[in-house]
Amino acid sequence: MLNETAEQKEIRMFNLYKKDLEKLGKEHGQIRMNCIEYVCSFPKINPFEMAKVLKDSNYNIVFDDSSISRAENEKKRRKVEKIA
Repeated sequence: MLNETAEQKEIRMFNLYKKDLEKLGKEHGQIRMNCIEYVCSFPKINPFEMAKVLKDSNYNIVFDDSSISRAENEKKRRKVEKIA
């Protein structure tokens, strides 16, 4: 995109990755938080903000990462919920 500001690029990238995650949510009926974190890691998007936007769009965000404790999963869930 020619003459695109950094802020415009950031918004465009966020929306591009959001659409991919929405497809996943529609296909599976849920989106796992660890998938959001993985997808957002490449373009350096805040995964908690992405999860909040998806949750506000009525997607079911699942905090069930078996590689971390229940307490850590719960901490991530609370962090998403705290975002205004």
